[in-house]
Amino acid sequence: MTYESLLYATRARLHEQLACYLETSSSDAPPLDALAYHYGQRTNTAKQREYFQKAAAVAQAAFANDAALAYYARLLPLLDAPAAQADAHLQWGAVLELVGRWAEAETHYRDALVLAAQDAASTACAAGARHPVPAARRLSGGARVVGAGAAVWAALGD
Repeated sequence: MTYESLLYATRARLHEQLACYLETSSSDAPPLDALAYHYGQRTNTAKQREYFQKAAAVAQAAFANDAALAYYARLLPLLDAPAAQADAHLQWGAVLELVGRWAEAETHYRDALVLAAQDAASTACAAGARHPVPAARRLSGGARVVGAGAAVWAALGD
């Protein structure tokens, strides 16, 4: 029997079973890429959110920029809270900035500002808002981004 001949529901169940096994058998250093992959084949959005976010952060720290960007792309649609969405946009923008994709980074920083304005009490935005300011100054229209951000950060008490 080959993998492709299995029904989708059977494959999805096997992916989740393997992910659960990996989670419990390697609690000190879980294989984040494998967990993200296997939970990504299932509809368990809580686990997808958890492992896409962890795998993105680890990939970003290791300068595995393409992997980090792919994880952020999969993570963002799963996030409901504006604060979590803003944080993901900030992190995604940071990776894009690092690889020189300035216009795309600016878009993500602007999206984070919009989300921060929607959720002014967001601690993720208050903590992360300090990061994009130097980058925003280098981006086209950076003064407008910084100006818009200053109003949001003032509302956050930062």
